[in-house]
Amino acid sequence: MQLDRAPQLPAAKGRLRPLSQAAREPADLEKRLQIGVFGRIEDQIGKIDGGRSPSSRWRQGGNEVAQQNLRPWTASEEKIGKLLVKLMSRSNVWLFRASGGRLGNRFFGGAPVLLLTTLGRRSGKPRTAPLIYLADGDNVVLVASKGGMSHHPVWYLNLVANPDVEVQIGSEVRKLRARTASDEEKTKLWPRLNAVYSSYDEYQARTDRNIPVVICEPR
Repeated sequence: MQLDRAPQLPAAKGRLRPLSQAAREPADLEKRLQIGVFGRIEDQIGKIDGGRSPSSRWRQGGNEVAQQNLRPWTASEEKIGKLLVKLMSRSNVWLFRASGGRLGNRFFGGAPVLLLTTLGRRSGKPRTAPLIYLADGDNVVLVASKGGMSHHPVWYLNLVANPDVEVQIGSEVRKLRARTASDEEKTKLWPRLNAVYSSYDEYQARTDRNIPVVICEPR
């Protein structure tokens, strides 16, 4: 039996992508997942409120840094931001753990991400959060910024109550003891932290809260 020939399809309009570009798409997807499932929290809130805000200035270590279009978050924006942080953090923790730290280990701009596990100060149960970090010798340095919101993140309150923590960097899990850096230590570490993630200056400019820097040391 003779089969009918398939009908000829009209030529596609526009330029077709080279096969080599299409072949790179899986790697591009993996790169996107490696960077993480969330972007900067201020970008997410900005999409909701239109990003309108007056300018402000912040003085750190005697150097005045001009910050454009910044203002404190409103109560409603912080409520939205808190929900976004919760949802995106849960997704990133799942992705990180499911891949053994191969995915979800980078934040916006390529900043490195670890998983910090603390004990809930009220529940006593393990609580895990994905956080940007700075490696400082054997120490791990964290910033309790919460996007420049007016209150400390829960993970920081947990480690103040119980400083024994665990961090996962890639597939390696380390037991550390956390403490809040002194003002002198913060001033020294702050430029290096901003080199890792440049939005920290913006976060501090948005709030009157002295954003804590946390040093996690080997037990």
